[in-house]
Amino acid sequence: MARRACSAALAEVDLTQAEHGILACLRDSGALIQREIAALLALDPGDLIAYLDKLEARGAISRAPDPGDRRRRVIDLTPAGRELLDHADTVLGAATQRFLGPLAPSEAGHLMSALTRLLQAHDPAHWNQA
Repeated sequence: MARRACSAALAEVDLTQAEHGILACLRDSGALIQREIAALLALDPGDLIAYLDKLEARGAISRAPDPGDRRRRVIDLTPAGRELLDHADTVLGAATQRFLGPLAPSEAGHLMSALTRLLQAHDPAHWNQA
């Protein structure tokens, strides 16, 4: 249910969850090469290309040759991408509030804390920022 709620919210800004993840990853980590993004987000490198193509066409990311290895491409968030991500985060925040609405604020906080601890325990490399 939560995944459907997030997907519906992101559809309002024409993003998939994977595309949102890419933008958030670039915001949090800075410019990365494609292989690093795929590893951080556990995405298939072949699928990543399609996501990057769409984001680049929207002006949300830039791709440039890596000065250290011209075979690699460095992916970076553009100002338009940061604006899109901010908008998407606002929409996701509202969707989260609606989803957790039946819970008291303290219950919602406890739930999110418990889920974060579970995710950190089972996949600490991807959840150390939570």
